[in-house]
Amino acid sequence: MPQMANITVKDAANTDVVLTALTPSSGDRAALWRYDAFATLPLLRPTYQVTTTYNGPRDARRTVVTGSYPIPDPVLGTVKARIPFRLEVTLPLNVETNSTDDAVVIMQNFIKSGLITEILKTGFNAT
Repeated sequence: MPQMANITVKDAANTDVVLTALTPSSGDRAALWRYDAFATLPLLRPTYQVTTTYNGPRDARRTVVTGSYPIPDPVLGTVKARIPFRLEVTLPLNVETNSTDDAVVIMQNFIKSGLITEILKTGFNAT
């Protein structure tokens, strides 16, 4: 199993952002990361969570990645809005790991592609 650790990603300005490991998963519970440098108050910091569980018939593992990105109001110092994220993947247990490698990498690159990034940023689909 992977070990809990901080995760470094790039932001829109191509600057490194460290997502701090807060809570590792014990069993099928959530692992939690937070973007601590974003704000001084924890309430104003983006959070990211990964949960893994068996599906109903227990023949696959379900991974759910969620996030909540607060948009602060600079005048009031409160949260003006939150952007929730959710990705769910169900990985069959009756196939070899190398068979699923392409499925995972292609989906990651699909989400990172320019077109999908633009759709996610604007909230409007490709026409």
